[in-house]
Amino acid sequence: MRSRWSHSRLTKLLRCGEAYRRDEEEKELAPPTSGMVRGTVVHAIAAEGHERQIKGKAKRPDDPKSMVLRESLPDEEEAADLAASRFDWEQKQSGIVAPGEEEPEKVVIGRDKDSSIRMSRHLVTTVAPYVDPIAVEAKLVVEPQDANIRISGILDLITNEPPLVPGGPPRRGVRDYKTSRKAPSEGEADTSGQLSMYALLDTLQTGKIADVFALDFVVEDGRLLRPPYKVSLESTRTQEDIDVMIERLNNAIEGAAAGVFLANGVGTWQCSPRWCQWWTTCKFVSKARVKT
Repeated sequence: MRSRWSHSRLTKLLRCGEAYRRDEEEKELAPPTSGMVRGTVVHAIAAEGHERQIKGKAKRPDDPKSMVLRESLPDEEEAADLAASRFDWEQKQSGIVAPGEEEPEKVVIGRDKDSSIRMSRHLVTTVAPYVDPIAVEAKLVVEPQDANIRISGILDLITNEPPLVPGGPPRRGVRDYKTSRKAPSEGEADTSGQLSMYALLDTLQTGKIADVFALDFVVEDGRLLRPPYKVSLESTRTQEDIDVMIERLNNAIEGAAAGVFLANGVGTWQCSPRWCQWWTTCKFVSKARVKT
């Protein structure tokens, strides 16, 4: 019988075995950081906006698509209200911490709430009008041929992509929103394990590799004294990328079954006080780093 895994659990295991162990095996309760909640809020507002666009296209098939996509979205004020309410709800549900910051925790959390509101406004007014969504938070269940597992997962956003040349064939995209305090590195989409996981899930479901895999960053760098802006990093995936992902999954799952959980997140952006609930108490992080 195939073992059952969710996409989120597998991603967590691949990202850092120690974080996975503490969360999934030990069931340690740790509230999310304010940076993580900011990302959750922006994802939620994006999903709400794109769901409305899909419904708008169905209701108004004879109107110009560009107009429908723009007019179906929440306006700037509603986006701000939705973001503030979602942030408050997340804080009430699980609490929020801001570890490793020099400023008082209340100040940091308040700043991230304000940032999530600004980012959400920017997304619905400047980014989303030019997105043509096919599906939002599409739920999939797949069984990779070369892995003894069944994976349930969610693809955040599937899109119609502009043709490479006017009048060219339609293209299909799989995209994911990210939030950041600084511009991402240029090759981040090419090396993203998350996009490779999306490629695996999507290809097994559709039988064809999508044309575009992308990370769309909403960036707000307080040092630059400028409003949020978007950085899109587009990439592709091949069958070899998918085969390698299956090998990585098999390797990680075998290790987990044997009780081996490698702290393979050390040195990545996820291994930081803003993005890991266990960073300040992790035995694989030096105490000198915790103090800085």
